[in-house]
Amino acid sequence: MIEQYLNGRILYLILILSLLIGSFAPHLPVKAETSAEEASLSSRHPDAGIWMMYRGNNTVADLQKPYIKGAMAYARWNEIYTGPNEFKWSTLNADLDLIINQAGKRAMVNVTAGYCPQGDWPAWMREQVASRKETHSMGCFPLQFWDPVYIDLHKAYIRALADYLAQFDSKDARPNQTDITFVRAQVMAETMENLPNDNDYPEWEWQDFAPASKGRIHQVDLTNELKYAYQAEITLTYKRELERAYAEVELTPPVAAAKGGHYWKEYPSRDQLVSQGVWMNQHSGSPNPQGWYYDMYSKVRNGETRGTSETGGKSPETLLAQYAYWEILANLHYGVEFIGIYGNNKFSPEHQPKGAISYPENREALEFGTRYAGAYRDPATSPGAWIALRGGYPEESFSSKVYARRMWTNYEFLMTQYRPQDSVLLYSNDSMMKNSDSITPVVARDTQQPWTNEIAICEKEFPARHCEYLIQQPSEYVGRNSGSHQYTFRTSNLGKVVYCGAEMFCTEPSGRTRTESTLWARRTNGAGGTPFMRYNLNDNFAKSLGGRAQIRVVYLDQGTGQWELRYDSTSGAEKSAIIVKKGNSNEWKEVMVDLPDVAFTNRQEGGTDLSLYNMGDDDDTFHMVEVIRTNGSTPPGSQPPAQSTYNESVFLPSVER
Repeated sequence: MIEQYLNGRILYLILILSLLIGSFAPHLPVKAETSAEEASLSSRHPDAGIWMMYRGNNTVADLQKPYIKGAMAYARWNEIYTGPNEFKWSTLNADLDLIINQAGKRAMVNVTAGYCPQGDWPAWMREQVASRKETHSMGCFPLQFWDPVYIDLHKAYIRALADYLAQFDSKDARPNQTDITFVRAQVMAETMENLPNDNDYPEWEWQDFAPASKGRIHQVDLTNELKYAYQAEITLTYKRELERAYAEVELTPPVAAAKGGHYWKEYPSRDQLVSQGVWMNQHSGSPNPQGWYYDMYSKVRNGETRGTSETGGKSPETLLAQYAYWEILANLHYGVEFIGIYGNNKFSPEHQPKGAISYPENREALEFGTRYAGAYRDPATSPGAWIALRGGYPEESFSSKVYARRMWTNYEFLMTQYRPQDSVLLYSNDSMMKNSDSITPVVARDTQQPWTNEIAICEKEFPARHCEYLIQQPSEYVGRNSGSHQYTFRTSNLGKVVYCGAEMFCTEPSGRTRTESTLWARRTNGAGGTPFMRYNLNDNFAKSLGGRAQIRVVYLDQGTGQWELRYDSTSGAEKSAIIVKKGNSNEWKEVMVDLPDVAFTNRQEGGTDLSLYNMGDDDDTFHMVEVIRTNGSTPPGSQPPAQSTYNESVFLPSVER
C-alpha cells in the first residue's frame, strides 16, 4: 500500500511539474531588455557617449574606462566576402569577442569600410561587374554599383552579415540582451563609403567601364536618381535584414546608421530613411567640421533621429588635446549621441601611440562628452547646460553663398547667447589651421557683393539668429584675385590651456604636462557700449533645477581688471554671484560657484537668465559658461566636478577639481 501511495504521489508531482513547464515554455527564451531603437527619441539613448573607433592596440583595460560607452568592431569587405555566398568572419569575430565578452561593452559594426587600395572590392566581384577603366582619386577602379547584378551581390552580403551578427549576439556573454547597438549601412560606391558627388555623376558613363571578365557590362549611365535609389535600397536592406535575423533569435535588432549626403542641403533619400528609423552617420575629423552640418542640424539636433560620428584622427602635435576637445563640443552642439573618437592614431602614432582615447590630456573632454551626449533630448533630466563661445572670420567654401552662418556659431547645449553680435569674435591663428581646407589666414570671396551685404544675403535664406554671427568685419581688404575679393581677418592671442595630465586648466606648476593654444573665444565689447555678455537657459531645464545650481565659467586670465557673474535669483532681482580679479597670467582658468537661490525665469535683459559683466575696466575673454544640476536629480554617471574655491569677491587661483 505504501508503495502504491508513493508511486501515485510521484505521478502527481510529475503531472504538476509538466503543467508548470508547459505554462512557462511560451515565454522562453527571455527577450532582450530595452535597447537601441526602442529608446524614445524624446529621451537620451542609454548607450550615448564616447565610442572608440579603430581600436588599434588599445587593450581591454582601455575599453573598460567608464567614459567609453562602446567600440567599433571592424573588418574590410574584401576580407569577409571571399566568393559568391562564401564568407569569412574571423576578423570581425575577434573584435566582437573582445568588445562584448572581454570588455563588457556595447559594439557598433563597420564591416564595409576601408579606403582604397587596402579596402578595395573583393577581386572575384570584378568577374561579375564592370570596372571603371581609370582609377579615381582614392586609387581604385570603381564598379558599376547601379548594376542590378552588383546590387544583388551587395544585398546577399548584407543578409549573411545580419545572420552572423544575430547568431553572435544570441550566444555571447549576455545572450538575452542585444549588445550590438548599431551597424553602419555602408554603400561602398566610389570610396567604399561614399557615393560620387552630384557634380561627378555625369562623368560615370557606362562606356567608361571595362566589361567584367565574364563579359558583362550594364549599359546604363549613372544618374542622380539611380545614385540615391541605390543608397536608399542598400540602407533599407540593412534595416530589413537586421530585423529579420534578430527576430529569429528573439532579440531587438541593432539600428542601421546611414552615411550622410550633402554638405549644405538634404539628399533625396534622407527623409525616407529617417521616417523608417534609420540613424544619420557622418564623418567629421575636425573641430570645425563641414561635411555633416545640414543633416545633423536639420534631423538629429531637431530630435527626428539619432546621430553617430567618426572623428578624432588628424590631431596635429601642437593641439593633441584641444583638437579632440573642440571636436567633442561640435558633436554635442549638433546633437550627436554616439561620438566616435579614434583609439588608433593613424596619422601621428609617434605623438599618440594609442590615439586620442588613451591620451591622458583628453580624458576630461571624453568625460564631458559622455556626460552630455544626448541629454538635450530631455532637458528636465540633463546634467547641465552650457555654451562654448567661439568666433573667427567667415569663410567661403562652396559656390557664392555665405556658409559661415552655422560654421561660426557658438557651440550650444540648452543655452544660447543673447545678441552674440555685441561681443567680439576671437580666433587664434594656430599653426594647425594654416593651409587647411576650412580655415586660411586670407579668405577669398567668390562674390561681387560688398562685405557689408553678407548678413543681408544670409538672412534671405536663414533665420536672423544664424546670421548675427557674421557681424565680424574684416581687418583689411587685400584686393581682387582671379575674380574673387580677398580679405584678411585679425587673429588674437588667446592665451594657453595648461594641463596636469588628465586635468584641464591646471593651476599647479609642478604638475604641468602640456600647454596648448585654444582656438576660439568671445570678448566683451566695453568700447562698443556692450560690457555684458548675456545668456538664456532652456526653460524646461531651468524649471527642473529646483532653485539650486552650480555655475562654472572658463575665462582667460589676461589683464588685471575684474569681471562679474550675475544671475536671475529667487529674490526677484538680478544678483551678483561672484566677482573675479584677473592676474594677467595669460592662461585659461575656471571658477565655479554654488548658488542656492537661482530662478532663471528670463527676467534679465532680452529675456535672459545670467550674464558676464566687465565691470567697466578692461574687456574680458570667455570660453565657456556651464550651469550644472545640483538638486539631487542628476542622472547616474553625470555628476559635476567638485566646487572651485573662492573668497568673497576675489577668486583664488587654486582650483579644487
